[in-house]
Amino acid sequence: MSLYVGEALTGEGNEVAHIDLLIGDKGGPVGVAFANALARQSEGHSNLLAVLEPNLAVKPATVMISKVTIKGAGQAVQIFGPAQKGVAKAVADSRGRGHHSSGPKADELVIVCGVFIHWLAEDNAKIEQYNYEATKLSIERAMANQPSAAEVIEKKDTADHPFPGLESGRWRRRRRRRRRVDSLRLCLEMVSCRPVLSLRGNRAALSVCRGRVDEVHSGAVGHRSTAECL
Repeated sequence: MSLYVGEALTGEGNEVAHIDLLIGDKGGPVGVAFANALARQSEGHSNLLAVLEPNLAVKPATVMISKVTIKGAGQAVQIFGPAQKGVAKAVADSRGRGHHSSGPKADELVIVCGVFIHWLAEDNAKIEQYNYEATKLSIERAMANQPSAAEVIEKKDTADHPFPGLESGRWRRRRRRRRRVDSLRLCLEMVSCRPVLSLRGNRAALSVCRGRVDEVHSGAVGHRSTAECL
């Protein structure tokens, strides 16, 4: 029974590709995951076989899983089009280059491949190319058992994760809103001298908090110091 794990990130901008994949026997845990991925679909996460063209699925059989909820036709076309083509071509090329088993053994293996499509991605050519490169590199790393434990230990304190630099405007706005809510909650705690539960998702409480803070700012309510609250 075999189980190989691979991961790779390639590209830049909103078209960046990030692949997580498992390679293993049909009769093992990867085979179970493969079957579950195809049999248990959910809204926004339509799993699909990697095909070079209609009626030409790659070997080893590969199921693609979207790691981002698909919310529109544009994203759906991107994963069923350029992303699927890139992944399928990488699997086929890797087999031809001997990165995973060829011949009858390939029919005994399956691949489960997690695919990331940024919600602001636009360039289909880059989506295809980056997913091809990331899938191919993931397969190479999986079959070579890379990175090694020694490499992980060596780089754990100097590793620089790239995703914060890909943050969209929507996520920046959401983070600012969270900071504002936390600030309002802290102000209310100072005024009322009592702990206040998180206001996230609670519009009524947030409205009360804003009102009390406004009263403090206008001088209608005296502000109490932290020492007085304690």
